Amino acid sequence: MPSTESSGMEFEDLSATKQWVVTSSYFFATCWVRELVNNFIFAADTSTPQASAITSSSQGFDCKDVQQKVIERLKALIDLEEELRFTASKCFVFSPPGLDLLPAPKELYEVHSPNVDIPEYDPHASKAQKKAAAAEKKKLVKRAKEKEKSKSKMLKVKKKHEELLSTRALGALRPLDPQVCCAIGFDGLSVIPASAEGSQCLSQVQVTKCGGPVITLLLNLLDKSLSDILAEKKSCAFNSGNEERNDDNPYRAVSHSSKSNAASAAFISSEDSSKKCFDLLQSYLNSGVFASLHEHLAIVAELRCGQNSADNDDDTEQQLVATARCLFSCTRTLFESEILTRSPSGKLYLALILKQLGRGDRGGYQDSIRRPSSAHINNLLVYVADNVSEIVTGCYTGDLEFAMDGVLTIQSIFECSKRISDDSSDAKAATTSFGKKLSDVSHKLLKEHWPEETKMNKSNVGKLLTLFLEHSTDRMSSLTSLVNDVLLELPHTEKCKGPVENYPTCSSSSFGSYYTVVISYLWKELVQLFDCDTKNPAVAKKMFETMAELIDFLQSLFDLTRENECLAKKAILLQQLKFGSKFIETFVAKAIPFFQVHFEQHQDTIFELIRRMQKNCRQMYAIIAHGKREKDANLAKEGPRAKKCLELFIHKVKSLLKKNRCMTAMWTKTLTAKDIDGSALSDEEGTTQSDDSDAGSEEDEEEEVKVKDEEEEEDDSESDDEED
Repeated sequence: MPSTESSGMEFEDLSATKQWVVTSSYFFATCWVRELVNNFIFAADTSTPQASAITSSSQGFDCKDVQQKVIERLKALIDLEEELRFTASKCFVFSPPGLDLLPAPKELYEVHSPNVDIPEYDPHASKAQKKAAAAEKKKLVKRAKEKEKSKSKMLKVKKKHEELLSTRALGALRPLDPQVCCAIGFDGLSVIPASAEGSQCLSQVQVTKCGGPVITLLLNLLDKSLSDILAEKKSCAFNSGNEERNDDNPYRAVSHSSKSNAASAAFISSEDSSKKCFDLLQSYLNSGVFASLHEHLAIVAELRCGQNSADNDDDTEQQLVATARCLFSCTRTLFESEILTRSPSGKLYLALILKQLGRGDRGGYQDSIRRPSSAHINNLLVYVADNVSEIVTGCYTGDLEFAMDGVLTIQSIFECSKRISDDSSDAKAATTSFGKKLSDVSHKLLKEHWPEETKMNKSNVGKLLTLFLEHSTDRMSSLTSLVNDVLLELPHTEKCKGPVENYPTCSSSSFGSYYTVVISYLWKELVQLFDCDTKNPAVAKKMFETMAELIDFLQSLFDLTRENECLAKKAILLQQLKFGSKFIETFVAKAIPFFQVHFEQHQDTIFELIRRMQKNCRQMYAIIAHGKREKDANLAKEGPRAKKCLELFIHKVKSLLKKNRCMTAMWTKTLTAKDIDGSALSDEEGTTQSDDSDAGSEEDEEEEVKVKDEEEEEDDSESDDEED
């Protein structure tokens, strides 16, 4: 092996030939150690006493000793990979066997001029000399800035090329066998003594550290192995065209027998893949791999959120977070797989895995569980969900990506529960409880204070909002809070930049995520409102109240951008037009027939709801006109659909009133062209808009509902602003 000095900081001073020799040595040494681990991992398996006894007697060593040797080789492997990562990134002449040499970017070979000193002014020089010196200094400063910019660009290119070289070298190494993951269950890597078994003993064991390079290596390998064996591989049988063909047309449909043979081959391939998958899972169960995952989850939760969590330094916190993210990834891969939920064999293995992962029981994996019930599996899922939830929310973390990993893991548990649950009330209650936990965790994270450098967008804040509202037990209360306490509070902050006091995740940068999710769920809540017996008079009153709240919320969101120009961005206006159209379409399709059924008993309420909807329609007309004036392609694309639903709204309201002999409640007027902020446009702008647009703009005739005398007087007082 190369000396330590030759692979350290002095490596770049070596000649190209010596660099190649050092890098090649580390490459082949790493491959050799990986092969050693791949071969000796089978001799370290204590789950099959007969096989291990034969191996031990023939080779003259004990399984426990082999386990310790494997752990030592894994530690050496990590050191070798680190050396290879460094040397491969600095050696531009090395290429892994079977691969061509990767050419260096041309920017690295450009010749740069030496540094130029900028002279100072001569205080005794004449005015002309000072002017010439100033011009020369300006030229030199400009040249120095260009050189600095070029140097910065070169460093970025060099760093990217070095990362590509190291990734290329590590990717060409001999792969580790999936059986190596069994080392996670070795006593030498266990976070608790072998005498302590199960989750009940974890509280009695004093543990001060968790994770480490070896555990991280094995967890990443386990995640990759589980992804490979549990992923859905959709095989597409391709026929060469020579079977049972008498012509030269390769596109002619094959006979039924050929299709049957292809389907049979695909089925056999699927059966073989499932068998290999379950065999590997059985070996993991035998080695206690998933019980070790449970122990690591429990220890991370204890160290991060326990009584002594305040003693953790930054390095300890980073290591715990890194270990937890690896554990979350492995857990998520398990629960996202449909192989473990769609067949009796898969559900059996899922129950066995959860017995270790949920309760930490290393023993009893050989006990057969006949047709595990959904209630039994859901009870085991609760343990995992509680551990993940405690890790994420039990203690503050400034890493939003880490928190999102935990949220996605709880979501995968919820989806798994949905797939395995039957139609029984207990199973539905269990699935609902996971949804509630997911909503509570998301809500808590939305109210956390995150570091200023944290980027908040739809992938994190938008995802949390969606999960919070989707699984909320009282969605109307949640929407009320988000509209009144969050979105409407943002304009009261300095220059509308935020953050909002109660929800620090709502600021000018994340306003779009909040606005889009809230306005989309206003429409979804309106759709869900009619999933009941709408003809029942007892239900009708509550439905009218809820509908009025939803319409008011929609109006509040429209007024938010109308009154605050800094919030009226193109993306926000597009969401208003998109979901406003969906809201009106649902209102026309479901609310108007509902009004017809209860018109006699709730006539005044119906008139009031239609009048409120008319305000939202006016704002949508303004947005359509704004999109035409600004020639915005996205708004123009959404415009025809919005116009159609607005016109349909008028016609359906007319039909409703005509059937109930209330046509006198409507009157026609011409609206003045207005901007999105409600201000009237000038005559020139209005004329241009009228010439450029077809029927359906803000100057179109609209019918309005007159409900009470007071409202008629109010309309008359505003007629000077609205009539031409």
